[in-house]
Amino acid sequence: MIRRFTTLSLSALILLFSGAASASVVLHYAFAELVDEADEIVHARVISQHSQWQDQSIVTAVELEVIACLKGERQVGERFVILQHGGVVGDLAMAVPGAPSFRVGEETVVFLENNPIVQVPLVVGLSQGKFCLLYTSPS
Repeated sequence: MIRRFTTLSLSALILLFSGAASASVVLHYAFAELVDEADEIVHARVISQHSQWQDQSIVTAVELEVIACLKGERQVGERFVILQHGGVVGDLAMAVPGAPSFRVGEETVVFLENNPIVQVPLVVGLSQGKFCLLYTSPS
């Protein structure tokens, strides 16, 4: 009887003090599915990124410069902004598991979908839709 009461009390305390949890589920995309889902596929260089508060969340605007457009209507040299959830503002950081990260100066190929709600492109399938290009010299 005492053991059952302790278990119930412990369960009640866990429920009482647990915060709201949220999660996201992202489907695995085969490469052909990434191509099909993307409104644009762009080889670009990261020019800048800036994190800021949007409502009660941190978002990062990433400015890209087109090196080559593989799908869509972007022009070489065109600069545009994509939006990522997460980032750092002051001493506070917000991370989104599975979200791609960008570094100023890196070259990347991004698979983008147009989002009419935020009116800027988003990366398809989180990090599945971003490929960092690394160049090596021949041996």
